[in-house]
Amino acid sequence: MRQIAKVFILTCIVVLNGCSFYQADKQQGNVIKAEEVAKLKEGMAQVQVRRLLGSPMLNDPFHANRWDYYYSLESQTKNNQRNHLIIYFNDKKEVIRWEEKN
Repeated sequence: MRQIAKVFILTCIVVLNGCSFYQADKQQGNVIKAEEVAKLKEGMAQVQVRRLLGSPMLNDPFHANRWDYYYSLESQTKNNQRNHLIIYFNDKKEVIRWEEKN
């Protein structure tokens, strides 16, 4: 009976130990494709940008004329990714420029 208990306990330890190595991918933020960024144009209204790219990740109260889109992917099997798209608007709520940071 003791042998069966030992084998059972060792089997549980091995199985549970194997489970602890897997870690799920962590994806956060807005997934923005290059094709979508290519459609951005100076003079676009904020409504058009929101329709094209979705809501921004961050609305900074200190920079009302700026929208920040963040994206990050942390993975054990792929290369980690970090992207940051910043869109600047004028006082008429129209795009004046944008920049991408990786």
